[in-house]
Amino acid sequence: MLRCNLSLRLTSCFIVEMPDNTGRDARMKKEEEAASSKSGAGEEKKKIVDMLSNLVQKMTINREEAKNMGFLVPPVGDEPAKFVLLEDFERSLEDLALLHEIAMNDSFAIGRAQEESSELYDRVKKQMHNAYWDMLKNELETDPPGFTMVFSLLNDIKDSFETLLAGNNDRSLANIRHVLDPEVLRQVAQDDGLGVLDSSTMFLLTMMGLACSPVRDAEIAALKSEQDLIKRLRGLMETLGRMKCDMANYTLRTQRGDILRYAVDYEKHRFAEMQAICKQEFPATIEWLRRNCVIPANEQVDSDTIMLMDGMVQLPNHMFEAYIELIDPEKNHPFPELLQLDQRRMQQVKSVAQQLCICATIMQLTCASVLPFTASKNRAELARALIILCKDVPSKAKLSETLESLALQVLAAIDSFIAQNTDAAKTVTEQHKQALKAQIMQIAGLRQSGVFSVIWGKLVMHVKNILKTFTCDGVPIPTSFIDYRGELNKNCMLFKRVVTHNYFVYGEHYQKYIQEF
Repeated sequence: MLRCNLSLRLTSCFIVEMPDNTGRDARMKKEEEAASSKSGAGEEKKKIVDMLSNLVQKMTINREEAKNMGFLVPPVGDEPAKFVLLEDFERSLEDLALLHEIAMNDSFAIGRAQEESSELYDRVKKQMHNAYWDMLKNELETDPPGFTMVFSLLNDIKDSFETLLAGNNDRSLANIRHVLDPEVLRQVAQDDGLGVLDSSTMFLLTMMGLACSPVRDAEIAALKSEQDLIKRLRGLMETLGRMKCDMANYTLRTQRGDILRYAVDYEKHRFAEMQAICKQEFPATIEWLRRNCVIPANEQVDSDTIMLMDGMVQLPNHMFEAYIELIDPEKNHPFPELLQLDQRRMQQVKSVAQQLCICATIMQLTCASVLPFTASKNRAELARALIILCKDVPSKAKLSETLESLALQVLAAIDSFIAQNTDAAKTVTEQHKQALKAQIMQIAGLRQSGVFSVIWGKLVMHVKNILKTFTCDGVPIPTSFIDYRGELNKNCMLFKRVVTHNYFVYGEHYQKYIQEF
């Protein structure tokens, strides 16, 4: 026994002291980290799937109907919009780009499958639907009228209201249960014949009017004035189906914060899993950080606080500058790999930011040259015209050519203003107008134009102020952008969404790179 114990101790010491030339321990550690990460990712994915599945279930009343329910996924990059059935959704979430788009794109919505069909298929489908309603009509026209199909349909409608109003209006739901109770319907049918269908559909339309979103008001008003009972009932069913979609998508919008939070955790787990298995390098990301985040030894790191989801995230000032570089019209470096999923969004922010700065600069120059123009109604008309003409900047036309068109639009607006205000003609000479045109053409140099440079600086400061707040409501608009407040805030909020999501997922990885510089 003593010899055995001694042998075990010697063996144990031998194993500890031997170098791991096979790399087995490192490999096992990576596999354990990957397994742990995969488990965490699976948990977050399950939360998203369960949440969306529950929304779909609330829209349907039977399994057959649920087969056609799914998710309308907006276009991603060069890929067109697509429809993902609920049964395929969990498998589709393995595509990280799809999940990211769901979290980031407000256009993601719940809907019904739109089959790719031929003209013959559509015609047959329409005829089958018409046949059903013809059968229902024939049953009602018998003597005495038959109500089997109608009562079955009204029971389905009652079930739809159970999901539509559950937890929102218990009193209305109780009234619907009473009116559509089979015994009550039979009694009314015995006393009033076809009047049961007229009274019950009008009652249901009234309930729908109270529960629907404003976009459905016109549909319901039209159905109330419909005299044909079959057409009214058919329209009621179709509108009720759209209302259930409206309600599910409203709930989806209110839960977007949870989806975004789960998506962030899922992406972090997936990224950690990938890094544990194979240490991938990201050269464009490293160079992006190196250009913006190398801090001199004698300089203190400044941090700004931005709101992210339910908490606060410390975003260092140099990281803010790094993100701003991505939308700077004068910078065109290779796009960082760890922002590839948002490249299309950042390019959109960059284009819109350039368009807004060009238009704001022109408005500033115009109002400074023709002071009475500042308070005239012509100002708003010119601001709208400029942003429309700028839509192709910078992708489809040379900036100088676009500026030529914008300058002509400005001069036309000034001429129109002078025609309405003859007193202004004395202060606005042809020389004034040509000088203004020359200033507008100088914008082609972007920040070589002093006014454009100032305007761009104000946009960057506004973006920074919005990053520090939960919403843009309390952030004052720079005076230079007063004509474009809506477009400016929308663009800044899109930038904020990308920055906060990206930094929350990859921020720790960025900081590791920065510390190694």
